[in-house]
Amino acid sequence: MTTVFYLFKLLLNMRTYDLTKFSNTGLMLLAILCISFSSYKLLGLNQSDRDLSLPFIGKVFQSQNDVRRKNRDQLFWVAVEQDNAVYGADSIFTNESSVAKVRLDNESEVIIDELSMVNFERKNEIDFEQGSLTLNLKANAQALNIRIGNSQIKVAANTDSELKLEKRFDENKIQVNKGNVSLSMGSLLENMGDNEREKVELSEGKSLIVKPRELTIRDERIKLVSPQGTIIKKRGERVYFNYESETSIKKIWVERTDNRFEIDPAESLNLKGGFYKWGVQLKEERLSSIYANFTLIKNINTPKIKVEGGALTLNSQDYPLAVSFESFAKKKVWLEIINSERERVFAGYMKSKLSQVDFSTPGEYQWRGRILDEYEVSEFTPWSKLVLTNKDVFTIVNRIELVKPNSRVSFSWEAADPVEFELSKDRDFKNIIGTRKTNRSRVSINIKEPGEYFWQIKSQEPIKVQKVLIVPIPAPVRAPKVKAIKKIIESSSFWDKVMNIIFPQAHAAEIETVVEWEKISTAKDYEIQIFRDKQSSKPVFETKTSEPKILWITDDTGVYYYRVRYRDFWNRYSPFSKKTTLEIVKTKSLKKVSTKNQRQANIRLRKMALLYSVADWNQSEGNIEIDGLSSTGHAIKIHLNKVGPLNSDLLISYSSQYGEVFESQSFVFRQTELILSKGWRELNLGIVLGLNQSSGYEVNNDEAEQFTNYMNWGIGTYVDLPINLGKYVEMKPYFVYLLGGFQQTRLGLSVEYLRENGLSPYFLGQFLNSHSDGKSDSVISRASQLQLGVKSDF
Repeated sequence: MTTVFYLFKLLLNMRTYDLTKFSNTGLMLLAILCISFSSYKLLGLNQSDRDLSLPFIGKVFQSQNDVRRKNRDQLFWVAVEQDNAVYGADSIFTNESSVAKVRLDNESEVIIDELSMVNFERKNEIDFEQGSLTLNLKANAQALNIRIGNSQIKVAANTDSELKLEKRFDENKIQVNKGNVSLSMGSLLENMGDNEREKVELSEGKSLIVKPRELTIRDERIKLVSPQGTIIKKRGERVYFNYESETSIKKIWVERTDNRFEIDPAESLNLKGGFYKWGVQLKEERLSSIYANFTLIKNINTPKIKVEGGALTLNSQDYPLAVSFESFAKKKVWLEIINSERERVFAGYMKSKLSQVDFSTPGEYQWRGRILDEYEVSEFTPWSKLVLTNKDVFTIVNRIELVKPNSRVSFSWEAADPVEFELSKDRDFKNIIGTRKTNRSRVSINIKEPGEYFWQIKSQEPIKVQKVLIVPIPAPVRAPKVKAIKKIIESSSFWDKVMNIIFPQAHAAEIETVVEWEKISTAKDYEIQIFRDKQSSKPVFETKTSEPKILWITDDTGVYYYRVRYRDFWNRYSPFSKKTTLEIVKTKSLKKVSTKNQRQANIRLRKMALLYSVADWNQSEGNIEIDGLSSTGHAIKIHLNKVGPLNSDLLISYSSQYGEVFESQSFVFRQTELILSKGWRELNLGIVLGLNQSSGYEVNNDEAEQFTNYMNWGIGTYVDLPINLGKYVEMKPYFVYLLGGFQQTRLGLSVEYLRENGLSPYFLGQFLNSHSDGKSDSVISRASQLQLGVKSDF
């Protein structure tokens, strides 16, 4: 290179020398020869020179189609043939549909796929530039240093292994197709501890995702299906996580900016709107597993918006006119306004709870709004009418909503001149039900029916309404409270049966049952349906009544189910209550016998009862209340006579109740008791040890959600009074009082058939009042419970 430099310098300065034309020509030819020879040496190093100056890396043992090689001292790529040696600083490139296989000095193999490039810097070190390649590594061979992106990774095979490497933009992947390898990372990674930087084990099916300053290990046998992308859920609707996996999953984790959850694989979550990441956690993993992103948008209730003051008509001489719209929502509200030609005159977010919109001309407009927040949306409100006038006659329109019928309503305003007052059932004043002309500033009108009304005042002077009455009344959302009913009738006497045979029409076996439910103050009437089967959709009896009760007449006994709903004065129906038992049973009139010796003779030493349970609940915790919840469940009772050191009776009982509240939230009430009792005169007295579990709720985004189950214990007393009705029936009123982690009082009655062998019926009814400590306030539960089942001696 130095010779070439001086030749160029000589050529450039030939004019300064006193040389002949022949000498100039000779020097020019000599310079061209030197430059050509130097370029040849520079652009194409021969094999012997490479052997002497660069270390031997391996050999190309297979080359397919267009494979090229270039050393860093060369300017041009040269074709690669089979059995060509690879030396340090060599780069190999494969064109489309081309493959090169290189066997390294340690017997490991590098298979370079199409459109890929690899630099072999030194022995056991490669720089992966682009594309994809496969490494076949020998067990316990010398570790191979791989540079991929900005990360430097040392790979050592613990067994004969096959690795797949891919380099795609800013995400690179190392996947183990076979075997087991150890990876040592040389770059500093924020999401890994010191020990993890040193060594990571990858087994078959695992892959390492390499990003700038971030490494993630994931299992390729796992596929996250949903949720992904953007999903929309209704208020209270839960999110379910679906995946496909060939290996065991320990937990599902869900993460947002301010919180992280871990749930079992079969669980779901009720999440608020936001951006989330979720993935699965394997039992043996050390780093974060594969994850997916999703954006959750909640579909919530429509916002309440009104023109400031509730006006429906505004009059002004000055335009443009600024009209204020008031929003009662805490989220971002999108407002749209159109004119009478259905042309949009405004569309945008309300800048605050009270925002102004400029109207350039008077006319008839319609407006609507919706919540359109980042993670929460709602449906549009119905179109509302707004009339802007520019007349000599001033008109102001207002709205009033009445709850009860036969109301006397007073309307007042401020105006100097006589006014014309109009009252209408519609906002367009096409159905006017009253009109008055008066010089006074007040009008009183009797309105018979409840509902929505519109009133307007027309005057020659500006008008100021002293009071605008707006009473927003929602549609019915709760059914009337109902309770289980049991009608007990005595069997007919012998004389009645004879008369029924002789005079069947005069002595028809009709059974009258009074069915009552909760009275609703805003109810116009009630609708009741009675079913023979709980799962049936066709009632055997249905009627409407203006009173919260009926007298139902039937000629058959058994278990029925009834439900009730009500209609308000706007002909809107509430939901039906849950189907509740209506039981009609016959029993014989038996003489009461109270002999203690007879009781003991009819009872075996050991008894067990299996019961089906229904209950009606009222529960409160701070500002969270549950009214009229119907629940179902089961109970188990085991009675052991004459056990323990005092020859006492031991009663073991477990009961549970389940229901649903607050739109898909679970309700649970469980209780386990041990009662040790002993007879004293006609009574049984005992000690009770109880364990109680009940559901706890908290308010999240104006919604009540279950967040825990409270567990408490208590100790107390037990008293019962056995009363025998005949030879085989025992009735037992009882009282239980518990104190400790929770306070509970129960008053009940049990009835059982004292049969010697086989199954016999068992009945239990009780009233319960329970208090326990909650998260922020006391949990107060009240219930009426009914348990029916069978008992067996064993």
